Amino acid sequence: MKIEKVAELTHGFENGVATYQNGKIYYGVGKIEHEEGKLKNSNRFFVLDLKTGENKELAAFPGEARQQTVGQVLNGKFYVFSGGSSVSYIDGYAYDFEKNVWEKVADVVVNGEKILLLGANSVKISEDEMLVIGGFNHDLWNEASDKLSNLKDKELADYKAQYFGKEPFRYGWNRKILVFNAKENRWRSIGEVPFDAPCGAALLKHGNILYSINGEIKPGVRTPRIFRGEFR
Repeated sequence: MKIEKVAELTHGFENGVATYQNGKIYYGVGKIEHEEGKLKNSNRFFVLDLKTGENKELAAFPGEARQQTVGQVLNGKFYVFSGGSSVSYIDGYAYDFEKNVWEKVADVVVNGEKILLLGANSVKISEDEMLVIGGFNHDLWNEASDKLSNLKDKELADYKAQYFGKEPFRYGWNRKILVFNAKENRWRSIGEVPFDAPCGAALLKHGNILYSINGEIKPGVRTPRIFRGEFR
């Protein structure tokens, strides 16, 4: 294997989305380095031209600054959903590469339930559709984020003890296997994973086989497991 350095980004970048399109890498909507050198949640969006090495800032993502979004290119547009900062988000937007504009698309809601994709991962399964596995519980994540940030001393210690001491199933992480259809602008569930819902897992599609690799099964507890599913 030959490895070579092809370019540099103008800012530090982590926990965002990125995609390749026509010789360019589009990236952003994650933690991005600011002038003072610190990484902060951001809605900024950039493109790196692999031929020239030029970085260019594009139209900003319309939602609030955030990290850990999920995204895929469907029907020639870059669909980006969910994520979180001090609060969580379920909104979605599609980026038009030719027009350099974002448009609002469906929130992550299935049968009236808001589903948080913070901590989830996605794969493209057709030109129109992406599949998502994982994600924290929307309401519990917001509650925990608030209390872990604002409680002090004994109250904080007591909350940490009860919060981090739960069994995995009590966190209510998303077990639904979700599919977004760009043509219909609609989310649906096609079933549930037969294992503890993961967050931070890698998701890989190879042919008709889908792999869910490692990740957390509760806050701070990783798993070495690898699961395999088959599209039929």
